Formats: sequence, structure tokens, C-alpha cells
Amino acid sequence: MEFISNLLLVVDIIGVVYFLVEILKQLKSKEFGLDFLAIVAIMATILNGEYLAGLVVVIMSFTGDFLENYAGKRAEKDLKLLLSKVPESARRILENGSVEFVQVDDVQVGDLLAVQVGDVVPLDGILVSENAVLDESSLTGESIHVDKNSSDTILSGSIALTSFKYNASAVASESSYQQIVKLTQIAKGSKAPVVKLANRISLPFTILSLLIAFSAWFISGDFSRFAQVLVLATPCPLLIAAPVAFLAGLSICAKRGIIIRETNTIQALTKVKVAAFDKTGTITKGQLSYERISITEDGVNLGFSKYDVFEFVYALELYSNHILRDSLVNTAKALGATTKVASNVQEIPGVGVRGTVGNQHIRVQKPTTVVTLLSGEMAVEVEVDGVPIAYIFLVDSARDEAKSVVEFLKCAGISHILMLTGDRQETAQYIAQKVGIEDIRSGLLPHQKLEIVKGIKHFCEIHGHHVGNVMVVGDGINDAPVLSLADIGVAIASREKTVASQAADVVIMRDNLFLVCESILISKRTMSIAKQSMIMGIGFSIIFMFIAAFGFIPAVIGAVIQEIIDVIAILNGLRARTLPRSIL
Repeated sequence: MEFISNLLLVVDIIGVVYFLVEILKQLKSKEFGLDFLAIVAIMATILNGEYLAGLVVVIMSFTGDFLENYAGKRAEKDLKLLLSKVPESARRILENGSVEFVQVDDVQVGDLLAVQVGDVVPLDGILVSENAVLDESSLTGESIHVDKNSSDTILSGSIALTSFKYNASAVASESSYQQIVKLTQIAKGSKAPVVKLANRISLPFTILSLLIAFSAWFISGDFSRFAQVLVLATPCPLLIAAPVAFLAGLSICAKRGIIIRETNTIQALTKVKVAAFDKTGTITKGQLSYERISITEDGVNLGFSKYDVFEFVYALELYSNHILRDSLVNTAKALGATTKVASNVQEIPGVGVRGTVGNQHIRVQKPTTVVTLLSGEMAVEVEVDGVPIAYIFLVDSARDEAKSVVEFLKCAGISHILMLTGDRQETAQYIAQKVGIEDIRSGLLPHQKLEIVKGIKHFCEIHGHHVGNVMVVGDGINDAPVLSLADIGVAIASREKTVASQAADVVIMRDNLFLVCESILISKRTMSIAKQSMIMGIGFSIIFMFIAAFGFIPAVIGAVIQEIIDVIAILNGLRARTLPRSIL
């Protein structure tokens, strides 16, 4: 028996040394954990001669570390899957037709690349082959295969279902998938305020535990009460449940096609009270169709035809990032327009694009004069050398899910919803009535959107506890300034523009506006679970410490009870990996 007793003592001492090293590591990183309590508890059992109880504390503490690591790995599973698919090499086609393998970082814009069936597309580019079929599920969450035709945009991270060739249009660091991975890594390394709060609770919890233990010892005069209380105050994974829950929330969001830049955005999403939406491409489908064209009197006198107008449009819009680009370019293609060389092309956010074609100065922009519109129409003015020669009329329709999104947000407690758009009042009013938005701010330039959001934020800061955060939802390109200013900027990414603005806090990778609602639902559930786990772990520990203070719980049993509490708290945190019932 003496041999066994000595063996238990040695194991207990090894446990003390191990946790002492862990404490030094924590202090080096300017953190205070609960390993200090583990050391004190083990030493108390040694001094009291309860070596078996000390062994149980050591085993349970090691088991707690294992559970902590296991929970973290489970929560990181989907994020690691995302990171593991980052392409590292590319097949570059040389001028003599031969193919060489190069690192993606060595590929330059304009390089001709080859992709085989099953390859992960290494960089963004423009399709050279006649057609291609891609699986973009890793980018958008959509399982439907995507057909591409010559000149279409190819996105890195897509999986090739056919072989094809394409020209790189972006270097590795600026390509879609690499940008998503970058955002995910940033989010993974960040800490939400509630997690920081959990870390700050460590020190007060330690002090409270010691106070209860010393009080029990002092009042009873029995040192064993000191040990019995402290074994219930260990081990360390009590407060790991909160970060596990947040990591799990990030994981399920990524799986749904929602990329959250920082963990604290999850907490911010639960406090949204004002939501502002861009119109074109956000509330509407962004798939505008050509309706009609009107050549002005000056345009007729100058001899311009419909074909001439679209030649100019085609030349300039190829360089544009605006949501109207595809509709105008596709219409020009259908009319047989050929590519003319444009120079000095400049896009003016919220206005249009201008440049030089031949010796003529061309502008494709918002109308500078009043234009008669039919319901739901929007107009584009084409100007040559300062003279408006034509108006192109396009129609867009509200997204099928837009009305449901607005209704959901109202039911979720968002007190004010408004539309911010550069379009005319008549066009904006038509769409707003369809989806149920009453507050419409139209005819806005980017700086005017900024001023409006700045004013709303100022009001919210004054009445913060009543009003809450301001969320702005846009396409992530022309709306970059206002997305950056908002408390939460949400970018809706289209298939051609899945690299969201760096200003966005949340990037919706699927072309579905309801994912904005999902991000709020998941965030609220994640926050609820994180708080539950934290309160549950600390609450049960304090209750059982008080019971132990009266001598009702032996040290060995107390250590087992504490481990059960830890397991429950951590498993509860992992529940955030599942979707809320309202989404299912």
C-alpha cells in the first residue's frame, strides 16, 4: 500500500509541475487561466494526504484539456476543409504550346493556364475555351453545376468538371478563393467581446473559489474542506465553451456560404436595429434585361444608329464593375457589336463610366436630364463629346425572397429598414413597394449614402441601448465606403464578383438575400449558446463548491462532478455547429 501511495504522490507532483508550466505560458501571453486552481487543489490534496483525490484532479484536468482540443477541432472542421482546398500550383501554357507547373504566386495577370477535370481552379480569370462546366459549391454553397462560355469569368476555388484554358485576370493574393480563406483566417484568430469577458472572469472566479475554500477551512477548522472546495473549482476548460461556440458559429456560417470577417461580428449581428439596403443587385435580382432604346434628336442629326450606340457601350462597359455591366455587354453582343479599343477609361462610382473611343469622348452614365420612365424601368444615358445621343432603358425586378427578408427582419426586432439607391425616386418607389420598404432615399451619390448612414449611426450612438447597430447591405463594390462606415457591412457577392469588398464584415457567397437573415439567426443562436455554456459552467461550479464547503462532497467525488460539469458545458458549446430550427 505504501508503494501505491508513493506512486500516487509522484503522479500528483508531476501534475503540479505540468500545470505550473501551463501557467507560465499563459502569463507570457498576458492571459490568466484556471490552471492556478488546479495546482492549488492538487497541492491541497497532497497536504491532506488524499493522494487519490489529487490523482483524480490530475486525470480530470488532463481530460479537460483533451476535451478542449477535441471541441476546438470539431468546431474548426469546416474551416479547415476550406483552408485545405487552397490551390498551390498551376499549369501554365508557354508560347511553344508546352505546359509547365508553377507556383500560383508566380502566375502573372494575362498568363494562359490549363485546367484538367478535377482540378481546383488556381486563380481568377477569363475563359478562352469555347465552354466549361464548373462546380462552384466551395465558393457559393450551391451544388448546381455552372456552365461557362468563352469570355466568361472563371473563379479560383471552383472545381473543373471539364478541361479548359483560360487567361489569369488576377494574381493569387487577389483571387476569389484566396480572399475567402484570408477572411476566414482573420475571423478564426479574432475574439468576440463575450469571449474576452470570459477570459476576464477567470481572475474573479479564482478569487471567489479561494475565498469559499478558505472560509470553509476557517469556519470548520478542517483543512480537508479547503481541498474539497477547490477540486470543484477546476479544471481549466470551464470557460473554453464560449470560444468553442463562436468557432462553431463561424464554421456553420462558412458551410452555408456566409463568410464572417471577425468573431465580434457575430455579437454585433445580434444587436442590429437598423438595416439599410442598396437596391440594384441587392434588393433586385441585378439581372437587368434590355427593354428599349431611344435615340435623341441630336443623336439622329449626328447620324448615330442603335448599333453605333451599343458599339460605344460595349467598348466602355467591358472595363466597368457596375451591376449594369453584364446586361449592357450582353445586349451589345446580341446586336453584333464588335469590340472597339477604348482608352483612358475611368469609372466614377454612382455616376457611370467614361473614356475615349477613337477621337471621341464617350460617357455611359446616369441621365443628366429628366427622362420619362415606365414602371420599374431605369435609364442609361450615352453621351458623345458632351452631347446625349441615346437613352437605353433596362428593367429589373425584385428578388423572389426580398419581401420575405424584409418581413423577417421586422419580426426579428429590426425597428427601421430603408433603401439607399442612386436610382430615381420613381424606380426606387416601384421596387420598394414590392418588398415592403417604406423609407426610400433615392438619387444618392456614394458620399450622400455615407452622410445618411453617418447620421443614423450618430443617433444610434446617442440612444445605443435602445436603438442598437446599423447594418448596411450592398454589392460590396460601389457600396464599399458605406459598408465600411456601417456597424456591420454585408456584401452580397454575385457569381462574377465573389471577391467581396475589403470593407465588408460579412460576405454572402451565394446569390440569395435570405442568407442575411440566416447570418442573424445563426449569430443569435451562437451568442445564446456561448452565454448558456459560460453561465452553466460557472454556476454549477459555485453551487457545488458551497455544498462541498459544508463537507457533503468528498474530494474524489468532487473532482468527478467537476469534470462532468466541464463536459456538459463544452458539449453545449458545440451545439452551435448545427443550424437553428427556423433555417431547417
